[in-house]
Amino acid sequence: MCWLRAVSQISVIFLACTNGGQPSYRSQPIYGNKQRYYGNQQYYYVKPLQPEYKCIEKNLQYDCVFYNVHIDMQSQDVYFGFDDITLNNQKNVTFKNSTMRKLPAASLASFRQVEVLNLNGLQIEEIDTNAFAYAHTIQKLYMGFNAIRYLPPHVFQNVPSLTVLVLERNDLTSLPRGIFHNTPKLTMLSMSNNNLERIEDETFQATTTLQNLQLSSNRLTHVDLALIPSLFHVNVSYNLLSTLAIPIAVEELDASHNSINAVRGPVNMELTILKLQHNNLTDTAWLLNYPGLVEVDLSYNELEKIMYRYFVKMQRLERLYVSNNRLVALNLYGQPIPTLKVLDLSHNHLLHVERNQPQFDRLENLYLDHNSIVTLNLSTSHTLKNLKLSHNDWDCNSLRALFINVAQPVVDDADQHCKIDYQLEHGL
Repeated sequence: MCWLRAVSQISVIFLACTNGGQPSYRSQPIYGNKQRYYGNQQYYYVKPLQPEYKCIEKNLQYDCVFYNVHIDMQSQDVYFGFDDITLNNQKNVTFKNSTMRKLPAASLASFRQVEVLNLNGLQIEEIDTNAFAYAHTIQKLYMGFNAIRYLPPHVFQNVPSLTVLVLERNDLTSLPRGIFHNTPKLTMLSMSNNNLERIEDETFQATTTLQNLQLSSNRLTHVDLALIPSLFHVNVSYNLLSTLAIPIAVEELDASHNSINAVRGPVNMELTILKLQHNNLTDTAWLLNYPGLVEVDLSYNELEKIMYRYFVKMQRLERLYVSNNRLVALNLYGQPIPTLKVLDLSHNHLLHVERNQPQFDRLENLYLDHNSIVTLNLSTSHTLKNLKLSHNDWDCNSLRALFINVAQPVVDDADQHCKIDYQLEHGL
């Protein structure tokens, strides 16, 4: 509490804003009839000075750059902008050299035209429910690289124009019910690198335009992606999922590094890239629902056989990765996949693959190293540019016949040591 001696006219004192955005301070409004008398002297009660941050700099990306803003958990009544509200017409706002432990209520109440707000890396721990009460025009909101533990249930109720929301690298463990019910235009959401354990089925019920969803590196055991039919690009890698539900129109999906043993979902003609390496898959029958695939990564799973009938509808598949599984059978000789260029079968338990010659002849890259293969047949018309054969149990006569049709530069690996009772032939 402070007391100022009365003068003929009460003056509001401002300290000049220096050093590219250091806060100025202003006295808060005088309390009504707070006049005090001591003897013949008249005094007025005035609230303590309030920090005021003005937007006086800009760069090529932002027309408003706040410098040296420092707000802790106890800060109150922080004011952003000029008293003349017409001067607060900036649309792209960011902060530099700043910390904001708590995002205060109506933090940008004076800025009613903001479309892009960057709050990345401000060490935010807590968000006031009314922090975006005046944010009707915000389209892109970045709050990544903070320490946010909790989102108030109605924090986004006044941002109907929001299209991009970034919350990656925070400490979120759950999402309040209805958190996105007032963001119908949301198209891109990133919550990667948090501690989320579950996404409830109704979470994205109102976000009918959501196309890009990033949820990698959390602790998710449940998220039903099939309930978000608008999705095009999804990343749920590095979680704890056991079931993958594929949306009807998704084009690229990364669900690697989970514990997935079941894949389900409707027929999807748009899916082109599917990454499922490092999971617990034991079959590939579900591939029939995705005939438009161009790239499939099934490395590091529990597959024991690859059967042609699950690829029979594929007319676009170019890259198939099945390394580091338990393959003992390979059946791609019924009718070759015409578009397949790269086939990785390395680090398996394959023994007999010679019947797959029609498929091998059409490839550009074939990786057969680290198996138990004895013989391999290729025709003189093969199209291989890269072939790996090391760490197998080759029959010498088979290798001699093979190298009649295969130029040495095509084989770009070699064994360094032989097993007991084996000998090197063409470096293998």
